[in-house]
Amino acid sequence: MGKQYTGTCFAVLFLGVLAAVALHNFGLCIFRVWFYKSDEYVIAGEVIRFAQGSFRQHFFDMPGTPYIALCALLWAGWHGLLSLAGGAGGLNLAGYTYGHLPELFYFLRGVTLFFYLASYGLLYVLARRLMNTGGAMAATLLLALSLPYADYSSFVRVESLTMCLILGALLLAVRWLDLAPEGWAASAEARAWHLRFACVGLLIGWAAAARLHSLTLTVPVMFFLFGLRERRGEPAKAPEKEARTGLPWPGRIWLAIAMLSGGAWVALWVAPLLPDESLRQEFLALPAAVQLARTASLSAMLVSLLIVWAWRGTRWRALAGRWAGAGIGSVAAGVVAGLATGLFPLATQLHYLAVSLQFYSTGYLDRARMLLPFPENVRQYLGYFLHQFVPDPVTLALSAAGMIWIAVERRRALAPFLLAALLFFVSRPLNLVVSPHHVILWLPVWYLCAAYPVARAWAWRAPYGPAAACALLAAVVWSAPNGPKQIGSTLAADYHSRSNVARATDWMKARLVQGEVEAVSFYCFNEPVFYAWMDHLEVPVPESSKPPGRTLIWWGHRRDLAGQRGFVCATPRDVELTKGRVDLAEPGQGTDPYREPAFHRVATFGSGASQVDVFRFDLRSTAGQTN
Repeated sequence: MGKQYTGTCFAVLFLGVLAAVALHNFGLCIFRVWFYKSDEYVIAGEVIRFAQGSFRQHFFDMPGTPYIALCALLWAGWHGLLSLAGGAGGLNLAGYTYGHLPELFYFLRGVTLFFYLASYGLLYVLARRLMNTGGAMAATLLLALSLPYADYSSFVRVESLTMCLILGALLLAVRWLDLAPEGWAASAEARAWHLRFACVGLLIGWAAAARLHSLTLTVPVMFFLFGLRERRGEPAKAPEKEARTGLPWPGRIWLAIAMLSGGAWVALWVAPLLPDESLRQEFLALPAAVQLARTASLSAMLVSLLIVWAWRGTRWRALAGRWAGAGIGSVAAGVVAGLATGLFPLATQLHYLAVSLQFYSTGYLDRARMLLPFPENVRQYLGYFLHQFVPDPVTLALSAAGMIWIAVERRRALAPFLLAALLFFVSRPLNLVVSPHHVILWLPVWYLCAAYPVARAWAWRAPYGPAAACALLAAVVWSAPNGPKQIGSTLAADYHSRSNVARATDWMKARLVQGEVEAVSFYCFNEPVFYAWMDHLEVPVPESSKPPGRTLIWWGHRRDLAGQRGFVCATPRDVELTKGRVDLAEPGQGTDPYREPAFHRVATFGSGASQVDVFRFDLRSTAGQTN
């Protein structure tokens, strides 16, 4: 008991130090100017919508629904408490929200940061269970130092909540696999164990509802977890009576999933043939999304039918019991339930999810890399993501040693995480745009492998083993980039940049005349852009809160400015987006206001990386031209 108490105190101290370092370095990111980043606008808009009792979600790119619903519930609850205490000034929820937009954004960032810190503790407990204290310290330290994870937890994002849901599911799965008795599926407590494993699936489904691509991590790792452990659910051979009368319980779960996915696949083929013209046009307008949905539903159906076929006979029954037995079947049922409850707005808003799928299938392509020879394309793809996982020599050495060590020793407890870590590189289409945040959800499985050499050193005889493990941890701290520190160091630059954006916005507002437009490029997104985005999302905004004038969210397309006059707000960093990327996708549509004679710079605010420029343009003579 004393040893356990000491271990708990040590874990709390270690995690407290990591949390304190993170908060010291980038905790103030919560209080950045509220219109800091466009990623936040769409989530904040949906939170405002949900908080007012409307669940007609428009933004499904993440999709983010569990995060939105949780934040909306907390925000509405806070307003309710203030109203009871007389602190809301008599304002209804909408009036209070738009009167306190900075506070809303601070709150949302605080929720993101809370789950970021909570993921430290979940990973520590998981790694401690799989290895030992040294391994838990190493895995958690590597996660705490990660630059992509710290970056995307410093503003309103869903990755940290998704990470907690995934780690919670993994921790429960590992714990209950260890505790499940031999032959539990045929015991008197079978129902209780089915519910336990279904809860694992429920967390996975909610994680997918928050970040859809998490399924490409969680589904394989669950199959590996159940398949690579000793079978405890079913006997190797089914009784003759059961074989004659039909499918056992796990087979029936997979049959139900096959029927659901098969029904979806048939519906996706039949719907365009119905006489409803609007439905047919919808399918014609979103071909990539429809094809992706057809492929996903067909794949789920075929895999489920293959498992059902294995369960029906006696020849493959043992294999089915190992890889798709009662436990993983209950997890699969829980995943379906998690997706259904986590994405509840889809009952009426499926169109918006299809629009998102269409964009990411066609408009999110790395067209520059697609022009490269295939071997060079693959080399750049692998090199980019490998650097995100192992940005320094010590982490690279630990990762390579840990993966080889796990494979050589055939560590069944860690093999699922090794396989899941390697599967990342084939979990997404090769030609999609690459970004650091794509690796975030895979960081725990990667760092569990990297922590294994430290865990082995820790287990060596005292005092040499723990001392060697601590030396390895010190080497990680010395070599690896400190993500929280790097993010914290950008706060001053962020402040100056956003201050210059605010000054440029006020300058344009004072000079805009009737009929003119204020076109704002990505790095100049400002307060009016937030309200323009609310109009696009159809989020109700009180008339008294709307800023004057007409604001255009401008991505650089020339046609968007044709036939208009007004101001363009841009920075030198925007040229790569407004000219380079747009021209790659649509030659001739890109715009460089710094070089084209139709744009005249009339004001500059700040200098260097914080420089913001205002350009005057008059393109009324180009009305009707698409170039």
